[in-house]
Amino acid sequence: KYREQIQSMANSEKWTLKNFSDQLDAATPSGWRSKIPGMSNTQEAQAAKQTQTVISGIIDEIGEDASMQEIDTLGRKGKLRVSLKSGLEVQDINIMIQQFKSMEIMHKVLRQRKSEGKPLPDTEDGMMALVQGYSAKVMTKAQRKDLQERRMKKMKGVGRR
Repeated sequence: KYREQIQSMANSEKWTLKNFSDQLDAATPSGWRSKIPGMSNTQEAQAAKQTQTVISGIIDEIGEDASMQEIDTLGRKGKLRVSLKSGLEVQDINIMIQQFKSMEIMHKVLRQRKSEGKPLPDTEDGMMALVQGYSAKVMTKAQRKDLQERRMKKMKGVGRR
């Protein structure tokens, strides 16, 4: 199943909210597995439901074919509207947007590997190692700057504890 998801990402031309939503659906328990007591109430399943709620709100706001460029234009007011529609905090929307950005980088890495005729990873560990080694090659200048800023914020937060 993981291999199918990776292949699907590598085959899609553009990373959109619809792709993200589809990948999230594929990764969460569904069908008979969701009927097992406790499966739909796991922390992971709840987080996936919350992310789907945010994605739906953003899709209502800017459309399902939106890519990172369109999401970046979603300002404070747009995020607030999504927050009101989804019943979640703006912070939750920002977290989902960061997840989308990470998945977009993963998508670019997979597309690059596929175009070079190199094998795609078939495990999560392999994917993480690949992204760490390849991400600098596929990230835009703005994405590298954003990543650097997030790392700096994280480091500042660690020193305060």
